[in-house]
Amino acid sequence: MNLSGIIYSGNFNNHLRPNNFHISKKSRRKHRSGWQKALKRTPIHLTTVPVIMNTNCRSLSNKIMYLQSLMSTDTYHNTAIITLQETWLHEMYDDNLISLKDFILFRQDRHCCNKKNGGGVVTFIHSKWSISNNVCFSFSNDFIDCITVKCRPKHLPKYKHIFVTNIYISPSCSLSDLSNFSDEFTMFAAANFDNSPFVITGDFNSSECSFLEALGHTNIVKFPTRLDETLDLVFTNDERVYEILERFLINSIKIFFVLSHSVYLDLLLPLTPVNMLASTFLTPSVKHSVQF
Repeated sequence: MNLSGIIYSGNFNNHLRPNNFHISKKSRRKHRSGWQKALKRTPIHLTTVPVIMNTNCRSLSNKIMYLQSLMSTDTYHNTAIITLQETWLHEMYDDNLISLKDFILFRQDRHCCNKKNGGGVVTFIHSKWSISNNVCFSFSNDFIDCITVKCRPKHLPKYKHIFVTNIYISPSCSLSDLSNFSDEFTMFAAANFDNSPFVITGDFNSSECSFLEALGHTNIVKFPTRLDETLDLVFTNDERVYEILERFLINSIKIFFVLSHSVYLDLLLPLTPVNMLASTFLTPSVKHSVQF
């Protein structure tokens, strides 16, 4: 029994309200246009897995100014990673000539090439998205260029790092050269990737990529990237996380986005362990096609 005062029930208090008294129900705020619109409004330093832009640039030096202006637009301002192939760079090009504001540059120029121009890959990592980056694998010969950057995002609670690999394979690459590269990359992936998230982008020029599928990678590009052929591919170890969106042309070159579905999740979905020593090479296949 409460001796300090009188306690009234909720129903009794409701009867004391005037007849014209009305409490409006708060409507739930929703994001118009769905998750893609919400992703654009998310600050880049709060994204868990990166938004990636990938393209074959065919000479980076004469497109760097346009690329810088592209990053300031509303569509591309939250891009965390840019992967470019056929940069056509060499040791005479200083990093300051091809740098982007707020991005960290990682490059692998073509070595031992008899041609004047050709090959090369560049990966840009946004400084606000990842607090620590370092090159953990690089490869270059007359036909193949590759670089892998290990990133530590600010908001990655479950895994320690995200691996981003950028590959260019020339159309004239022989099977023996491709085999040498696949053996070296497989040894690196088996020792380092473990169950961490990783994305492999690049221009493969219809080369055999069964060694990537044997490592547990899945290609998620299902539209032609050059004329009627799909030469530019994106492999990941969890196809549920990403979706590919095709964008517009830059000097007859297509750009496409790798967008993250799990940007609002605190933890990424657990990944199924992969047998890195699998010897059976599977033919390319994709379980789900992307709708545009």
